[in-house]
Amino acid sequence: MADFLKLKLFVKKLLVVHVAWGHLPSIGGAELYYGFFFALKGEGSSALQYLKSSLKHLEEGGFFVLLPLNFAYLGWVYQFLGELELARNHLQKAIKMQKDLGNPFMMSFFYNELSMVHLDSGEFESAQSCAERALSLAQENKEKLWEGRSWIYLGRILGKKELTQMDEAKENILKGIRILEELKIQPWVGTGNLFLGELYSDRGFKEKALENFKKAEKMFQEMGMDYCHDLITLKTI
Repeated sequence: MADFLKLKLFVKKLLVVHVAWGHLPSIGGAELYYGFFFALKGEGSSALQYLKSSLKHLEEGGFFVLLPLNFAYLGWVYQFLGELELARNHLQKAIKMQKDLGNPFMMSFFYNELSMVHLDSGEFESAQSCAERALSLAQENKEKLWEGRSWIYLGRILGKKELTQMDEAKENILKGIRILEELKIQPWVGTGNLFLGELYSDRGFKEKALENFKKAEKMFQEMGMDYCHDLITLKTI
């Protein structure tokens, strides 16, 4: 719901309590969520700091069930920092570890972020394959949040891959936005509007693009997601 101040205070308190307790798996878990907080806001260096520390504590504490999620978050952060090979390696490792654990939880998220690595690398077929796998897993596991993300990512990939697939790309993104709006997942509703604006911009529909960029910009400003706000500034120059 993008109440970042409340989230930050809660997770920071959680971390302080667990550090005082000295229980390594709990410290690692708290750092994992603190890293997620910074990743969601787009503060890459802070996210990496806590996620790397979390990885160390989880491994030393022998709490392996959260390791795939940690590697996936690291891959997500490396992807939006432009470190594509690091992102690819971490996400592939996360997927393998989660499969080895026999745990389907959040696998859709892992494949979604890997699809963006492939997209940024110009590997359109692999990007689409990962996004379709993410969508299938989300629907199979009844994870509506990740289904919404998957529709948006799939729409973005189709829009980049084929000039003739404007309508399908747009409908996929809108479908994802509607799901996330129903769930009140504001940060990723904003991302959906950003990608919809990008789609219109790539096709030369400047007014439609600007309309969606402004909608996303307003949401990012209100939530304090500076990284995403900077992205819009670059796209509208």
